[in-house]
Amino acid sequence: MSVGDVFKLAISQTFTGVDDIICTLHYRQELVVIGNEAQDLANQWATDVLPLYRLMLSSRILVRLLEVRPVSPATATYDATINLSGLDSSGDICPLPSAPKVSWRTGIVGRSFKGLIYLPPPAEVNQDAGNLTSGYQTAMSNWAAINMQLLVLGLPQWQQVIYSPTLNVSTPVNAFIVRGNMGSQDRRRQGVGS
Repeated sequence: MSVGDVFKLAISQTFTGVDDIICTLHYRQELVVIGNEAQDLANQWATDVLPLYRLMLSSRILVRLLEVRPVSPATATYDATINLSGLDSSGDICPLPSAPKVSWRTGIVGRSFKGLIYLPPPAEVNQDAGNLTSGYQTAMSNWAAINMQLLVLGLPQWQQVIYSPTLNVSTPVNAFIVRGNMGSQDRRRQGVGS
């Protein structure tokens, strides 16, 4: 319940109300929060980052829930019901295992200091043979840039980190790489879930 606590933020989405897509980020508290820290993180992410996130999502994908859980040593939890659709094309989406990728960097060498997020599948109009359009890559860059620090009055309230359970260390994310081609998440096959 103090500066330095780390929380996991899980973005729970669904396609057709059956197929779940979960994306996970970690944040470290940088400033004192009055009240429930987990709730503050969920509310601030929903206000600052969710609008840009929705620009990457097909209108056929629904962001259902933000789940915030403590990693160490905090104890606060919070679930924020969202129920908002994406704002991108309403046309066909790519197969569920198709996933745009953003790599997170900390400036330190080693697997424990790098991250990767597999985003929900984009609308078909945003790719050609698995290569993402430049407009979609720009939307990913805009989202990734604002995602790294959640600011209050110009100061970072929440810092995105790479959390290593092996080392029990959280390292601030200071750069990202938007990948131009999609990866594959087999556990997102139709009917399998996240």
